[in-house]
Amino acid sequence: NDLYTLVMTDPDAPSPSEPTMREYLHWIVVNIPGGTDATKGEVVVPYMGPRPPVGIHRYVLVL
Repeated sequence: NDLYTLVMTDPDAPSPSEPTMREYLHWIVVNIPGGTDATKGEVVVPYMGPRPPVGIHRYVLVL
C-alpha cells in the first residue's frame, strides 16, 4: 500500500556554464502505487522533455 513520488529536474539549466535557473523542473508524479509504474500516479507537473541544451546536462530522477 506504499505510495511514491517521482521528481525529474535539470540542475544545469539553461547551460552548465551558466546555470541561472537552478533547478529546472521537468516532471512531478505523486501517489504512484508500489513505486513501479509512474503512469499509475497523479501528474502534478506534466512531463517537459529536455530541450536542445547547450553542453552536457545532468538529469536527476528522485523516487
